[in-house]
Amino acid sequence: MSKAWLLSGFTAGILAVTLIYIIGLPAAADERVDGSALSKAPIFTFLDPLDAANRADSAGSLALAGTALYGMTTMGGAGGKGTIFRFDTEKNIATVLHSFAGGMSDGASPGELLTMAGTALYGMTPDGGERGKGTIFKFDTEKRLETVLHSFAGGTNDGASPYGSLTLVGATFYGTTSQGGAHGKGAIFKLDPKENVPTIVYSFAGGTNDGAYPFGSLTLSGTTLYGMTNEGGAIPGPNGPGLGTIFKFDTEKSVVTVLYSFAGPPNDGASPFYEPLTIVGEVIYGVTYHGGAGGKGTIFELDTKKNVEKVLHSFAGGSKDGAFSCGALTRVGTAFYGTTSQGGSGSAGTIFKFDSRQNFTVLHSFAGGANDGAYPYGSLTLLGKNLYGLTHGGGAGGAGTIFKFDTDKSRATVLHSFKGGPNDGAYPFLEPLALVKPTLYGVIGGSKQY
Repeated sequence: MSKAWLLSGFTAGILAVTLIYIIGLPAAADERVDGSALSKAPIFTFLDPLDAANRADSAGSLALAGTALYGMTTMGGAGGKGTIFRFDTEKNIATVLHSFAGGMSDGASPGELLTMAGTALYGMTPDGGERGKGTIFKFDTEKRLETVLHSFAGGTNDGASPYGSLTLVGATFYGTTSQGGAHGKGAIFKLDPKENVPTIVYSFAGGTNDGAYPFGSLTLSGTTLYGMTNEGGAIPGPNGPGLGTIFKFDTEKSVVTVLYSFAGPPNDGASPFYEPLTIVGEVIYGVTYHGGAGGKGTIFELDTKKNVEKVLHSFAGGSKDGAFSCGALTRVGTAFYGTTSQGGSGSAGTIFKFDSRQNFTVLHSFAGGANDGAYPYGSLTLLGKNLYGLTHGGGAGGAGTIFKFDTDKSRATVLHSFKGGPNDGAYPFLEPLALVKPTLYGVIGGSKQY
């Protein structure tokens, strides 16, 4: 599957970028977003390497400890192949800590989530490495040193082109690659950080009974990982392949089970990619970039016991609704907050709220220009009463922003405008900022065009 096909639904010229996320959502909830009751006993575990004192409380809020954000850009830096950066939230200053070199010795165009283990951050790049098929890397936050742990080779015995994050299950990392594996349609792998040699534990086959091409991250619940594939499944698409699946992976048995096959418009979502899933009790919530009544994406829920999926909202676009959401849903109490990359009164994307009574509200329409961001291709992170996120465009430098949204005042404020070049990142794309101990870590995008 070509990168051009995958990103064909995006605005021309968008860049492959990401922001990191490592926070936990509430471990128990009183009700689903549709208002029906749930058990208060937590039956799942969120990936969260923080200790209990740093976890979100029952309302899903976090207090900001420390004043720094860490992240990555897919372009920029000394070699123009992406950076790891630090952002001081008090001084609004971004500092490049590492410039990716690409080639055989380093990764390039880093994206998706960073995962914290001890004092190190772990992540992946879809490009670079010995065979140009991506890498797994480690960044020591104390020594400010980046090390390539593995270069993907592709073929039947290895994955290629990872676009998701690493998920920590016990002492083992799990992740996906969008290509490679026994059938060439992507794989799930595990990695012991002490050995630094990934092992393929499942190869996607596509067809009606399996998914294909997983372009997102895995969400942990107990010993089970949940994710989505961009193609495959029982419902064929207009060009033959299925329209994507929701699947679960049993880490103890190394077995994948397809829970749901997307049916596409007008009554269902289609072709999910990048969007992590959110789990509340026995229900999975998420978004699709395509599908729905207007073909501009959906918000959906899936009952994991009944394997019954329901579309909660179809994005309509225009001045009163958003369109094309590709981030996770952020839970605040019994409501979800999220972003759309397009739509709204400024036609540059929105921040929205979807509450337990299934009321959908656009809270902010991005306007672009020097004073506002534009095109948020990612998720929101809750810190106190504020939601933090990124936009792909807009800002004083025209290359995207870091912003906060005050949920009390319904007001968005630009904190930093990216300018690109060797000393700054550019064009943030996908995933939220997140709290890791006293520091926020994230991934941001750059200027790689497909």
